Amino acid sequence: AHVPPGTRSIVVTMYDPDAPTGGLGWTHWEVVNIPPSETSIQKGASGDVGRMPAGALETLTDFGESKYGGPCPPKGESHR
Repeated sequence: AHVPPGTRSIVVTMYDPDAPTGGLGWTHWEVVNIPPSETSIQKGASGDVGRMPAGALETLTDFGESKYGGPCPPKGESHR
């Protein structure tokens, strides 16, 4: 909601700044080219082109795949 006029596409990024990667963080998911008319992405749509918004593309994550990769924080460490 409230997308600025003239917006051509939306990007969603799920990034973990606390990942133990020497300060580089970790990208869990990124979707680009989402039409500004879209208001949601279906639950479970990652990896299923037919369920993603038309034209949207999932980019390569730090898991080495173009789909959502869930959290896996190290045990015993503080993690947001």
